[in-house]
Amino acid sequence: MLTRKGRNDVFTLTKQEALAIQLKQLTHYTEIYGAKMVPVICRVLAANRSEELDDEPHPTWEVHRCIPCGGDIESIMVELGVKRAERNYY
Repeated sequence: MLTRKGRNDVFTLTKQEALAIQLKQLTHYTEIYGAKMVPVICRVLAANRSEELDDEPHPTWEVHRCIPCGGDIESIMVELGVKRAERNYY
């Protein structure tokens, strides 16, 4: 959701929305990498600090500090050797 606060536009997420996104991403990677994802999922769930958030919308940066998604999950996958780091050459 996009919230307008004065001159600044802030994208917000609720805790439930962020957890749903995280589940969708973990499911996607598990379909690709299979059983190799078990330690990644354990690490991601251990890193969850969703209890720090209430059910109100929060700025996405604040939510992602508590609930690992996207690049955070991929970083854990690289760290645990599930996938290789991708290099972008521009």
